[in-house]
Amino acid sequence: YQNEPNPFQALTEIGIQSTAEVDAVFRVFDANGRTFIIEDMKLLPGINLLEVAHDDLGGSGVYYYQINLDQTSITKKMILIE
Repeated sequence: YQNEPNPFQALTEIGIQSTAEVDAVFRVFDANGRTFIIEDMKLLPGINLLEVAHDDLGGSGVYYYQINLDQTSITKKMILIE
């Protein structure tokens, strides 16, 4: 799912739907390829919520988040405003 709210200031949530328990990698990066968050996780069946805080990132701008699981990769854009 797309993060909400988007754009965001303090905190945003990303919901990930999973039909089974799977290992995943969550990554947040900017257009220059700088990685700000990389986290190995286990998704559980149902909706899994991830939070990204303003303090986790490098200031106002466009960021991308990517979720890799099994042979699937999902990338979406989010905007941080100060």
